[in-house]
Amino acid sequence: MKSQEHEQEHEQNCGKLLLTSKEAAKYLGISEGYLRVCRSTGKMGHVTPPPYVLIGRAGVRYDIRALKAWAASLPTYRSVNEYPDEVSI
Repeated sequence: MKSQEHEQEHEQNCGKLLLTSKEAAKYLGISEGYLRVCRSTGKMGHVTPPPYVLIGRAGVRYDIRALKAWAASLPTYRSVNEYPDEVSI
């Protein structure tokens, strides 16, 4: 059931260009709080957090195209032995 709800919400968001922090976090599979902390510190583990835009009173928004490009640029691994030294398991 949860999978169907997630799929429906994803389909609804596909038409949106700018996502809220909550929507972006859900899209990335992380908590909104973690995304907020990463945005504030400029750090997300061993990578830079995704880019965002600030739109007046509407606040922080994430361009879905930038999120997709950011996610696609993340390093991939075949084994934990390939992790950079600064990554802890």
